[in-house]
Amino acid sequence: MENQDIESFLKSVDAEDHIPSFKKSKIGLELLKKLSQNRLRETLTELGLELGSQMEIITKLETMKIEGM
Repeated sequence: MENQDIESFLKSVDAEDHIPSFKKSKIGLELLKKLSQNRLRETLTELGLELGSQMEIITKLETMKIEGM
């Protein structure tokens, strides 16, 4: 279930090319939601995401937190 969640999430921000990296690192959506902003940026950089993709992910996660998702 967690892998499906991260797959859908990454597709929603046009970062589906990075799904294998997230799966290999066992990083799911719930884990991303729990990371501090600094740790989140570090993790996304370590996974090789471009700055634009990082910003899309961070913005989407912030929206999800505000909406209580």
